[in-house]
Amino acid sequence: MDGKEQTAALSADAALKLLGNVISRASFYAAINRGEVPHLRLGKRIIIPRHAFNQWLETASTGKSARAMA
Repeated sequence: MDGKEQTAALSADAALKLLGNVISRASFYAAINRGEVPHLRLGKRIIIPRHAFNQWLETASTGKSARAMA
């Protein structure tokens, strides 16, 4: 690591930033609502576990869905 602590979870906006804004914010939230991005809802907040997000990124090119990882 580079000395910075990593949190166990990301906000949806933080996850989008990690993607490098390759998709729009609206498209990312739509993918979350469709269940394509692994996430938890706590009230109105969307929490994305970092390990699940990283796994989703690694498997995204293989055609596996977030549901298949559960």
